[in-house]
Amino acid sequence: MTAKKEKKKPTAVICDDDPMVRQLERGILTAAGYEVIAGTSTAIEAMQLVLQYKPDVLLLDLGLPGASGETIIGPIQKAVPTCAVIVVSAFDATPAIQQGAIYVIPKGSPVQLQAMLEALVAA
Repeated sequence: MTAKKEKKKPTAVICDDDPMVRQLERGILTAAGYEVIAGTSTAIEAMQLVLQYKPDVLLLDLGLPGASGETIIGPIQKAVPTCAVIVVSAFDATPAIQQGAIYVIPKGSPVQLQAMLEALVAA
């Protein structure tokens, strides 16, 4: 009898300065089949976490204290090209897309976020 190989859960990091939003996104990611590695409130910490853990997904807000979320998208795409950067923000995300974000979801759209995350897991 051969052992059935268990499929590894995709991993994620959350970056949003609002702890309630991070908690909501954690629940959505978990429901979509992700293991949430860490959550942070700053772009600099998010960059460090992505470099350390190399997650499959980074949920990233743009309006963060200190550096804007869009400032880390390009460097993340160069350093960890397998990390899908998904912007979840109320701000204009055009620069984020130009930097390499794969998807932009307006804040307050949990159903859209969950559907997109489930589609990524299925791919």
